Formats: sequence, C-alpha cells, structure tokens
Amino acid sequence: TLLQHQRVAGHGFRMKALIICPARTHIDWRTQQAIGTSGLPLLPKYEYSDLPRIRSAIIALGLNAGAERLIFIDSDVIPTADQLKWMAETDDLTPERAIWGLYPLRSRTTWSVKPKANETVRNDVKTDQSFEIEYGGLGLAVVHRDSLLRVQAKLPTVLEPDGMKWHPYCMPIVRDSAWLADDRSLCWRLQQTGTSLHCYARLAAKHAFN
Repeated sequence: TLLQHQRVAGHGFRMKALIICPARTHIDWRTQQAIGTSGLPLLPKYEYSDLPRIRSAIIALGLNAGAERLIFIDSDVIPTADQLKWMAETDDLTPERAIWGLYPLRSRTTWSVKPKANETVRNDVKTDQSFEIEYGGLGLAVVHRDSLLRVQAKLPTVLEPDGMKWHPYCMPIVRDSAWLADDRSLCWRLQQTGTSLHCYARLAAKHAFN
C-alpha cells in the first residue's frame, strides 16, 4: 500500500519507480494486466471530479512515497509490460530529460504529442526514433522526481481540509492566448524549470477505444 511505501521511505529507502493513475471508476483490465505483469507498484486514485486537482494531488502522493521516477498512465491507455519496465529502468530519463509515450487520441487521426520540429510523428513511429516535443498527454509518460521538485518550488501549497498538502502542478493556465489544460500546463512548467520533453516511438501504446 501507499502507507507502507511512505513508512519505508521514511527510513531511507527510495522506490525506483511508481505508476500513478487517476481513474473515475476503474482501470481498463488490459492496463491492469500490463501493470501486474511489469511488477511495478501502482498508486491509483478513484472517483475524481476535478482532473487538474487529482493529477496534482496524486503527484504529491507519489513524491511523498519516495519514488525516484513517476510513471503517468491514464486508466484507458494500454501500454505493454515491457514498455513499463523500460520506463522504470532506462538511463535516458534524467532530472533534465522527461520521457513521453504516445497513443492515438479519440479522433483516431492524431497522436497525443506535439513534436517540436516539423517531422511527422507517423514517420518517427515507423523508424522507432525519439524526438523532442512541445507537449504531450499524460496518458503515458515518466518524469524524474527532481524535475517535479523544481516545478514544486515555483508553486504555492494547497492545504486540504483533511490536512493533505499538495501543489498545483497541473493547474490550467493561459499563455500567449493559448489555453494550457492540465497535461499541457505540466509540460510547460517542466520546460520552464529546466526539463526537456522527449517522445520515444518504442512507447507507442493503444487506447481503450481502439
């Protein structure tokens, strides 16, 4: 359980990787199967009504649990166990470099990431290359705790009535007349505090509606 992770972390242990997953009612059975096969710990959060808030709060819980890296998964995105294990172990992830996967959006014609250059995502998927992105959906990504702590240092603290504290990592913002929703706002905050975002075609995942 999360409480057990917190007690161990308090005695000097640091979890290598923790999967965090917001879910309204359930996590797709195929996603659960991949997580179970990967052997990685999972921190789910159910029955949310405010996604920016719940994403931010679950990041705080993951950091408090002592994880070195947080793996973001949406409840309806379906990675493979091997992809999850790669995210948990790769040396490509650093405090200055976050890694994104990609998956088709509901339109079925658009991927969940926006490349920084003009190359097409479709070609990169075929050639299994990585490329820098401007932003991407939080359905599949992994971020180093130091990257998130730099973001945290720039944010106010939210105190819940039950005493829980967290920071608004995913609070939507407006920049240059563009609306940055919960996932895109975290991408912007990461980049503003020294973390570049890179998408790996090897992390192409399915979506539950496909």
